[in-house]
Amino acid sequence: MINIVKYSDGKGLQAVTPDELLKWDYNCSEKLWVDIYNNSEKESYDLLKNTFEFHPLAIEDSLKYLQDNTIHHPKIDIFDEYVFIVFNGLKVQEKTFKYDLFSLSCFLGHNFLVTVHNEKGGNFLTNNIKLILNDSTFKKGPDYYFKSYF
Repeated sequence: MINIVKYSDGKGLQAVTPDELLKWDYNCSEKLWVDIYNNSEKESYDLLKNTFEFHPLAIEDSLKYLQDNTIHHPKIDIFDEYVFIVFNGLKVQEKTFKYDLFSLSCFLGHNFLVTVHNEKGGNFLTNNIKLILNDSTFKKGPDYYFKSYF
């Protein structure tokens, strides 16, 4: 599943399809969040490579644990146009005192955030849409909503 939202001053928040994302201009003033969860590895790789031109090893690391529940060693890699961050999250199971670990990979640029994760039980944008999706949060940029949510 790929969820994409963009924010622009004139239009506010809008949902974007993966096909529309191919037309997105990296140098524009729009702010973007792409959330990839439980998606095919090929489709995810193509989107990360063709749209954002991320480093192949960073893409490989982000997709390595997409389909299973294995966790990844935390890391930060700094590239010219973005920072690649991998860390592990904790999701508490409702009505039990058990928890699941999941891997979260983030590509954070000046006007975009791309998240790739293998979390059980749903994804960030769908489960927390009211917390995340508002104009005032997105207006401040991807570093702000990264910090606010994670």
